[in-house]
Amino acid sequence: GGGYHIADTARLWTSIIALCLNEKLDNDIPEHDYFSYYGPDFTLETWPGNRTNKNSQIYLDSLLDYVEKNQIDLIKSKIRQ
Repeated sequence: GGGYHIADTARLWTSIIALCLNEKLDNDIPEHDYFSYYGPDFTLETWPGNRTNKNSQIYLDSLLDYVEKNQIDLIKSKIRQ
């Protein structure tokens, strides 16, 4: 790994968490201590870079299976509490 843009990583995780929680987020980034990192447009939206996507469909499917299994395990553990 590595080579990630900090603000884009934060945008991605924010979007993923909102999706998991079924929350709709405003596209505008609110002002905060690191607001300048999110320029030049200061929005939640990200744009693809110029790198070739080398993720195979098999790899992506395995990631989805892994997340789905862990989500089910997490729900079961919460029910048992």
